[in-house]
Amino acid sequence: MKKPPYGITEQDFFAGPCIDFYRQVLYSLPNHQAMMKWTYDYAVFLKNNCPLIHKDRTIQAIYIHLVYMDNLLEGVQPKYSQKDSDFAGWKPRNGYVGLNPITSKVPYL
Repeated sequence: MKKPPYGITEQDFFAGPCIDFYRQVLYSLPNHQAMMKWTYDYAVFLKNNCPLIHKDRTIQAIYIHLVYMDNLLEGVQPKYSQKDSDFAGWKPRNGYVGLNPITSKVPYL
């Protein structure tokens, strides 16, 4: 079953408090392995606890979307959907410039 595209409510959630907390923890971690574990654990938490996220989203899809939105909001995501263009560069990170460090470990980005 094909999942619906991320809607406005989901995108606004990912671009707001979701990404703020994700970044706060992610960029304080010591290495890629810890960053990947945090991203996975946060995706599991969101899947199980956030009613704004479509119920059919997989943990892997949420994991990928966290990294995608982090890069997109920073303005460094090289490829993105036209519908997401309003988010490009909209919310730069504090103190870290460049692609999310685990981007190379995430398929489809």
